[in-house]
Amino acid sequence: MNEAKGDEMAIRSFVAIELGEPLREKVARLRESSGLGLEPLRWVDAKNVHLTLKFLGDVEEDIVPGVLERLGEACGDVAPFDMTLSGLGSFPPGRPPRVVWVGVAEEGGAENVRRLASRIDKSLEPLGFERERAEARPHVTLARAKDGARRVSLERASATGVVGSARVESVALKASRLTPSGPVYSTLGEVPLGGARP
Repeated sequence: MNEAKGDEMAIRSFVAIELGEPLREKVARLRESSGLGLEPLRWVDAKNVHLTLKFLGDVEEDIVPGVLERLGEACGDVAPFDMTLSGLGSFPPGRPPRVVWVGVAEEGGAENVRRLASRIDKSLEPLGFERERAEARPHVTLARAKDGARRVSLERASATGVVGSARVESVALKASRLTPSGPVYSTLGEVPLGGARP
């Protein structure tokens, strides 16, 4: 599912939970409050902050309706839930960070996020999308280490407690267009969770 077929247009896509402006702003303020603002990091633009449930890669335009239909089936039995962001972490663990993130609190919706991601993962497999090899830790990416600068240390970061909470009532299928100034995201479709208003 990584290449366009024939003349069909391929869209670089992912499935995400969008945070809403109030929570996005709180996440963006971590650049200053965490003490990491001077580290060699490329920070995610505040308007692009989200929680990725599944990265799809290049998707042919004509199967987007099918992807949205499968997402609807996956989300229909998942009730809306509250999600709380809390604590800093990094990937890869135990090594100089390439990615810095804020996590979803275990007592604040992490299991719901994992269950939602698992259902989505399973639902899209018949369309040719490979299943994830391991269960991911729910997180929102804050920044990535700049090329050639792998000495970011979270030991100097300020303690980060609860950043904020939001009600999760839908997931979005997003398109990502890469530009010299960074990615530009657009929404291909939004799917409500079970019991949420369309």
